[in-house]
Amino acid sequence: IKASTRPRRVIDDALPMVELPGGDFRMGSPDADDMAQEVEKPQHEVTIDAFRMAVTPVTVERYQEIMAPATAAGDSEARLPAAGVSWFSAIEFCNRLSERAGYRPCYSRWLGRWRCDWRADGYRLPTEAEWEYACRAGSTSRYGFGDDPAGLDAYAWYEGNANGRPQPVATRRANAWGLYDMHGNVWEWCWDRYGTYSPRRAHNPRGPWSWNSKAGWRVLRGGSFGFPPAFLRSASRDDFGPEFRNWRLGFRCVRVPPQHLDQSAD
Repeated sequence: IKASTRPRRVIDDALPMVELPGGDFRMGSPDADDMAQEVEKPQHEVTIDAFRMAVTPVTVERYQEIMAPATAAGDSEARLPAAGVSWFSAIEFCNRLSERAGYRPCYSRWLGRWRCDWRADGYRLPTEAEWEYACRAGSTSRYGFGDDPAGLDAYAWYEGNANGRPQPVATRRANAWGLYDMHGNVWEWCWDRYGTYSPRRAHNPRGPWSWNSKAGWRVLRGGSFGFPPAFLRSASRDDFGPEFRNWRLGFRCVRVPPQHLDQSAD
């Protein structure tokens, strides 16, 4: 991975975030990785523009504050990742948080489908490419910290140490770019519809435009507290219908400040 500058922690209006530099990386898994799945291939070159990513997944406390302000999480639940959240609910959260912070929401409905305004300065879900770029944090290995799954105990909540339930965010080590829980704890929704990779070099890919055989199922990344090491690799991917809810599924937000907006975006 080549990045133009070093990431830095920023105080965003609504969420702690890391400002990630743009750069190039190889997305997906190489044929040489015996843990790789075919859906992670072919590995291909991707260029990502600069963006901000939340330091942790959205927490129960923050989710309830925006979506159900009349309720309050108990102290033992406040720092857990918000789980059981559908893709639809995740993008609604992003819009509400954007409005509250005075930004232009990214998401709107058009002809019965959700679309993203890539010129908006509000909060949104990461694209699948943005997510993997952030997870890798400059690495080319299976995980952000190396190839050996034995290192997961230090960086992730997963099947081997989470006791079958989600754990408070930011209680394992951050990756090299200061992001917590990129491996494990909860699967994280991405914007993209699920589809096969193209071998072509891509710039800010946003997933396939057409609905595939799974009728618009959306990408999930990162693995969760209930999954074994193979599913926590940086290139591992899964998918579910956007209405699906499960306590292993959560999300985190990204945002592109005005000075970094892609003026050529559709």
